[in-house]
Amino acid sequence: ARLYSEFFRSCDLAFVTEEQKKYLTAFYDAFARAYLAFENEAINWVFIRAVFASVASIAVVPLQDVLGLGSEARMNLPGTIKGNWTWRYSRGALTEEIRDRLHALTRIYDR
Repeated sequence: ARLYSEFFRSCDLAFVTEEQKKYLTAFYDAFARAYLAFENEAINWVFIRAVFASVASIAVVPLQDVLGLGSEARMNLPGTIKGNWTWRYSRGALTEEIRDRLHALTRIYDR
């Protein structure tokens, strides 16, 4: 797996934005399930796996996605002056289960 991932990586970046998550979540049909290879998995982990599995050299996953938080945890609201950058991580939110799942994906996809 290491040789494959090193050979096919290019100099780009993979991540999912809040706007993309809204669209992709709305696009939760048979095509999306088949393309992203999931059935009943939580959508945030589907996106995380897709980003990690990409050929991008750098994969960025917001902590809010790792924690499975929704739009209440947005960092900023485009076109607004106030209310941005107010979300804060709560100590203890990263459980052992989340840590283990993220660790497993990191190892599988050599991230």
